Amino acid sequence: MKVCFQPSCSPDFHSIDGTDISLAQSGYSFSWYTDFAEVPEAYWLTAAASGDFFLSKNYLQLLAECPPQGVESVYLLFCKNERPVGIAYGQLVEFRANEHIRPSDQGFVWWKKQLARRLRFRLLVAGNMLLTGQHAYFFTETAEAISGKLLQEALQHTAKQVRFQGGSIEGILVKDLSPDLPVIPALSGSGGFRELSFQPNMIFSVSPDWERQEDYLEALTSKYRVRYRRARKKAGPISQHELSLSQIRAYEQEIYQLYLNIAEEAEFCMTYLHQNYFSELKARAAEGQFRLWGYFLDDQLVGFCTALWNGENMEAHFLGLEKEENTDHQLYLNMLYDLIGTGIEGKARQIIFSRTAMAIKSSVGAQPEEVSVLIADPAKTMLGKLILPLVRLLEPDVSWEKRHPYKHHYKTVDFSK
Repeated sequence: MKVCFQPSCSPDFHSIDGTDISLAQSGYSFSWYTDFAEVPEAYWLTAAASGDFFLSKNYLQLLAECPPQGVESVYLLFCKNERPVGIAYGQLVEFRANEHIRPSDQGFVWWKKQLARRLRFRLLVAGNMLLTGQHAYFFTETAEAISGKLLQEALQHTAKQVRFQGGSIEGILVKDLSPDLPVIPALSGSGGFRELSFQPNMIFSVSPDWERQEDYLEALTSKYRVRYRRARKKAGPISQHELSLSQIRAYEQEIYQLYLNIAEEAEFCMTYLHQNYFSELKARAAEGQFRLWGYFLDDQLVGFCTALWNGENMEAHFLGLEKEENTDHQLYLNMLYDLIGTGIEGKARQIIFSRTAMAIKSSVGAQPEEVSVLIADPAKTMLGKLILPLVRLLEPDVSWEKRHPYKHHYKTVDFSK
């Protein structure tokens, strides 16, 4: 049975999962859920309207049944006059600086390491820590400025209820918003969120004139065409095969270890995938939507890469490899070229290469897209007030040089327009 709270109720009331909670915007309310099985069908119908696979029932059911390490999901359903108009997906995660920040530079001095060992706090994240990009919310008809106010109020209330039920929440984080979104001033105004710039999302725009990978090569300068051919030659003994669902399951352990080879070396890694993530994703995605290729040397799996189609875009999802084979055969660079070829053949508008390894992604034609992370301190604790400056202090300094691989007449073209 649902209980409906009216606008005149005290702001200090406490709710349970599924309760309708009135918001300050006239006629709007929301309900929140932590159990996937209890999420109403109205949520999934609204999520389906977004066209975002990462907000879909199939994908979020995968995360519920095969959760990333230390992650709990939260689902918010927004209504206007009892009619569903929006959804938001969030995660409860614990940030442990000494585990999640692993800088490679020697400048990470001893006192920062000592600070990192002592710094841990629990966050309510609007979005998905496995992904880069805005996969946090969708509203069917509400203006961005209003949706920002609805989102910030609902997140503040949800954090409060988690604390009331015995949990701790030191911060609220809304991740990977484009800086020009109107939702940002709505959140950073009365919502009390502060903005933090993060590593950019690397986006590869596919020219509508390209039909084959050879068209992409023709667009490159001679220097980068030579680089392409050199990488292909180095890959000589490596064979690439797309794996079926049964093959992914057969190689599950090897695939996961290859993934860990990369994840455990990342300078920032908040959580790890469930071991069955890739096979379950293959099983739940539509035909041809999720693809995984294995790279073999003498019948031994030495690497893999994946692509997931999300609307008009192709996500270069996760990959893994053996470090020695990467050095000997330029495995990572060849994977990027293979993914570009797949995106061109599939008529993708963009290939989302995500964060990390910005220089090498730039060298194949990807462009940086700045994203912002917003952080709020809902509990008004000393630790909460310190989250933003501490994260800024501990964030690795990743410097890289933007490359320009295209011929002159391609340099300023944004193919995505």
